[in-house]
Amino acid sequence: MRRSFIPKIVTCIFAVLSACKPVSAPEPNPDPTPTLTQNAIDFWAIQQRVGANSFNDIPPSQDYFNALAEYGGEWVRLSWTKWESPSGGAFLIDDPSNYTGLVEGDVLILKRVIARAEQSGLKVVLTPLSLPGAVWTQHNGDQIDDRLYSDKKYWEQSGAFWRDMAFIFKDDPTVVAYNLLNEPTPERAVGYEKGTVEEDISWYQKQKDTAGDLPALYNYIVESIRLVDPETAIMVGGGFFANPKGFDYFQESLEDKNILYDFHMYQPWAATSVQNVRNGSKLDYPGEMKIWGRTEIWDAERVSQTIRQPFDWASKHGIPKSQIVMGEFGCHRYLKWCPIYMEDVLSAADELGIHWAFYTFRSDSWGGMDYELGNQPPSKASTGVSVQSFWELSDENRLSEVPRSNTAAFEPISRRLLAKKASRKSERSSP
Repeated sequence: MRRSFIPKIVTCIFAVLSACKPVSAPEPNPDPTPTLTQNAIDFWAIQQRVGANSFNDIPPSQDYFNALAEYGGEWVRLSWTKWESPSGGAFLIDDPSNYTGLVEGDVLILKRVIARAEQSGLKVVLTPLSLPGAVWTQHNGDQIDDRLYSDKKYWEQSGAFWRDMAFIFKDDPTVVAYNLLNEPTPERAVGYEKGTVEEDISWYQKQKDTAGDLPALYNYIVESIRLVDPETAIMVGGGFFANPKGFDYFQESLEDKNILYDFHMYQPWAATSVQNVRNGSKLDYPGEMKIWGRTEIWDAERVSQTIRQPFDWASKHGIPKSQIVMGEFGCHRYLKWCPIYMEDVLSAADELGIHWAFYTFRSDSWGGMDYELGNQPPSKASTGVSVQSFWELSDENRLSEVPRSNTAAFEPISRRLLAKKASRKSERSSP
């Protein structure tokens, strides 16, 4: 069963806006320095915030959120896309080719999960892996769905989806941001995913005012949200799967002031991903690597330079560091050098004072970046269960049953989480 959740008058206003279609240039922003309003300042602008990603296949339990809070996590980037909807359709969206309203039963499930996070003292950033016209590849028969970037009718449906979500969660103090879409990829629709800054800008100039215009898409969805929710922070990822250089072709900040700019740090992907593990872990960090036919040196300095890219772009456009978020980062836990890499990533982020959330916390189906499992492949000695049991639990979305601990692989993250927890405790006890 679905219903719009939106008062009739707001729906009429939105219909008029949708009919106009966002192809004309927006009015210039009279204030060139975006700053979060008081409602958002309470969480994001006061201090650096640290947390985790929750992209589990099953709605997380109370114990799950309690465990993250016990370490010292402050927020969770929560995705529901993998959850099974009792309706039989896509969770919340139902039909991603024809969105007509939220699935009411799914809304109730999501509300219960958010209430669990609240009980643990965590804040939540709502994060879909799919939108109408942009179905997550693993839910689409491993086929790319880029309709959102080629047909503006899916802009309208995605705007309606987020308008409906904002109407429901706008007054929920646990929800501190709406992350419009995880790792957007309009570049993929035209076969363009990498290049220099100059090449990126040249590519974007050809996309302006088309459905592949990512900044315009964001402005459109944000405007839809602001019809019902004028204040909650909105998180947006840069292009190229939220690559650190993914904002390079954004010629200005978005029109709204309450925007958080999100990037993901897995560079160099060829080294940090499972692909390196499958290839015999031949790419070592720090050191010289041959990637895409080029020889590159990756070390703490190169990592720091990479993380500075979105920060420098934001500084150029008058965006304060409190609005920059490293929404994901990580490396495959089997790589022996993963803790060194994580230390370098987090040191660079801490030096800049930007918010971060590691990927991933206690996955129920994939342990490749679940650092509490250590840096060894599954075995009775390393994970407390046999190899066969581990993979059976993984297939059944029951990896939560595998014992976790604060391993050496997790230490670069847990040390910082625990330090934040101690700092908050000290602040509360100060006279």
